[in-house]
Amino acid sequence: MSKKIDPAQLESLIRDSSISPNCRWLIIRLLSNEENEPICPSEIIEECKGFLGRNKVYQLINEAVEAGYIKKTEYYVNNLKRIRYSLYA
Repeated sequence: MSKKIDPAQLESLIRDSSISPNCRWLIIRLLSNEENEPICPSEIIEECKGFLGRNKVYQLINEAVEAGYIKKTEYYVNNLKRIRYSLYA
C-alpha cells in the first residue's frame, strides 16, 4: 500500500514554487512507494538514466530535505557514516 496523502497536501506540493519541478516529480514519485519503503538513491538513479544523472538526483534529494519533504538521518555502522532518507507524509 502506498503512502496516503491528503488531497490538500498533494495540491500544496504540486503548487509549491519554492522547489523545482524535478524535485516535485521526485517527491510525487516517492509517494508511490510502498508504506515504510526506504528511499534508495541508487534505485532512483537507475530509474532516471538518460533523464537525470547521479549528482542531479542527490541535488534533488537535498532540495527536498531543505524544503522539509524528506528527512535525512545520519548514523554510524562500524565507524562508517550512513545516511537514511525517509519521506515526510
